[in-house]
Amino acid sequence: MKARLSCFVLAALLEAGSLAAQLSCPATVPVIAFSGNRIETLTVNDFRATTKGYEISIRAVDLPPARRRILFVLDRSRSMTSSKLLVDQAVDEALFAVPVDDTVAFLVFAGQYFKQTDFMNLQSLKERLPDILTWKPGSKSNGPDTPLWDNIGRALQMLTPHRPGDVIIVISDGDNNLGKLSLEQVQEELGKAGVSVLAVIKSDPYAATPQEKIGPTFLSVFAKATGGGVSQMQGQSNRPGQMILQLEHQYNLELEVTPNRGSMKPALEIKKWQLSLKSPEFRRSITLSYPSSLYPCAATP
Repeated sequence: MKARLSCFVLAALLEAGSLAAQLSCPATVPVIAFSGNRIETLTVNDFRATTKGYEISIRAVDLPPARRRILFVLDRSRSMTSSKLLVDQAVDEALFAVPVDDTVAFLVFAGQYFKQTDFMNLQSLKERLPDILTWKPGSKSNGPDTPLWDNIGRALQMLTPHRPGDVIIVISDGDNNLGKLSLEQVQEELGKAGVSVLAVIKSDPYAATPQEKIGPTFLSVFAKATGGGVSQMQGQSNRPGQMILQLEHQYNLELEVTPNRGSMKPALEIKKWQLSLKSPEFRRSITLSYPSSLYPCAATP
């Protein structure tokens, strides 16, 4: 009788453990540790993740990939034409900082026209870069329409299937007044894919339209919400090349998300979560950039 009871108890425990495993969901998020100083490699024991007071289990911290794909999205719309030299300079600075083993592709757009390249090594890119930077839309009239979010969504498709370390660099003034996709839709797809956006932003004190005036702020908030960073095109600090160098401290955190109390399964989206460093010394010298939302069990290509 005792033996049979023990078997029932063991079976119940195994079933409970199996149920818990089924209810929990993995989530992988990119994290960049921004610091003005060279820092040590971070490990699982350095991070703490929480949501609404509950701990989120961190299963692993993957080191930065030896090779990554970097995709430049260049906004060549009318509001950016006066800044062509600044854009070209930002591209040169960023490419100078790209590690030699990385591959790079470009998506250039203006209005409804766009041109995209395959991913290539830096040596091959040098031969094609002049044609990329001098590209003009197929129509002689470069109208004011700017489908920025659609083209960032198109860039994400160029990165399919996604790989750890994939990064999109957007050079734009943030103006968006055309297109099918919204900022929120693109941000969600980037979050599910685990792809961060680094934004090099043009700010224009003489902006004429409401979209041009609020564009830089929207693009800045958007980039940070993907776990990326921001550089001002006209600024002297945090130049595009410096942002590229910070990717040396980009990690992929593998999280295990369990249901909140009273729930049968994890939420499809967790907005209120926090990631921090346990060490007071690290917290003083390092700023973590990570996606604002988690998407447990998200199936991405």
